[in-house]
Parts: sequence; C-alpha cells; structure tokens
Amino acid sequence: MCVNSPHILSLMAMLHVLSANMSGVDASAFDELQDVIDDADHRLLMANIDDRYAAIEATAAEVDMWLTNYAAQLAGIQLDLENIRQINATLPRECFKKIDLEPVEPEPPAY
Repeated sequence: MCVNSPHILSLMAMLHVLSANMSGVDASAFDELQDVIDDADHRLLMANIDDRYAAIEATAAEVDMWLTNYAAQLAGIQLDLENIRQINATLPRECFKKIDLEPVEPEPPAY
C-alpha cells in the first residue's frame, strides 16, 4: 500500500485533528475512566454471567422436558378415565340374579 493512498492520508488527517484536540484533555480523566472500565470488567468476570446463563438455560430445558412428560402422562390418565366412564356406563345398575347367602327355612304348611 502506498503512503500517498487516500485511505492513509485520510487516517493521517484524522490523527492530526485528534492530536490537536487532545491538548486540552485531562489525561487523569482517561485514567479514571480506564479504572472504572477495569473495575466493571472485573465485576462482570466475578459475576460469572455466562456460566449462570448456561445453567439457567439447562434448567429451562429440563423444566420443558418435565412439562412435556407431565402433559403426556395427563393425556394418558384422561384416556384411562374416559375408558372407566364408558365401562361404568355399560354396567347394569341392579343385580339380576340375587342369591340368598343364608337360606330361609320354609315355613310349615298351615292346616
């Protein structure tokens, strides 16, 4: 790349403008800002956000699996319940053959 290329010249012009404007900037403010950024970065690393987020996602996937399993079990129970209702509807309500467990002695004929 040539030193006289428009991109290089443009960057050099920007650097010249920035360096001219930097003369009135307090360097301690930049140092303070860098300290704040470093502190925030350290807190972010200590918070372990990525691992916590991964754990929450894993837990959410497990809960989704449980919900799917429970929904399948509920559907099976509902089918069983409907089957029991149909069986109950077909059962007779009275017994047609009554059996006396203790036979009654016949009464003697009256003369």
